[in-house]
Amino acid sequence: MAEHPNVELWRRGQKAFVLRDVEALQEVLASDVVYHVAGVSPLAGDHFGLDAVLKLFAKIFEITEGTAQVQEHDIMASDHHVVALLRLTATRQGREFAWNQANIYHASDGKLTEAWIQPADQKALDGFLS
Repeated sequence: MAEHPNVELWRRGQKAFVLRDVEALQEVLASDVVYHVAGVSPLAGDHFGLDAVLKLFAKIFEITEGTAQVQEHDIMASDHHVVALLRLTATRQGREFAWNQANIYHASDGKLTEAWIQPADQKALDGFLS
């Protein structure tokens, strides 16, 4: 059975994120994309527009000293949404941290247009990132 096109879209975006491939990210993310990052860490807040989201991604790699890794647990998609259940790991200031996270995306016209980032333990993640 073929994957839903929005699963494929998410995987292309994830690969581009890991490789820090800005051109590929521009193909996957809408120009007016919005990322909602919960919590109180330096990454938290609403990030409006492609430039702001690319800066968010750069900040993720800066804070995690380039060690952020994402492991796919499960991906589900419909014609308008993608839900990615993930296991993430990173090292910061000599401390290793691993967490589970659900990322929820809205997709339209072959682009990701909005994302909600939901870690399983927000307080622990905020402590690690702050």
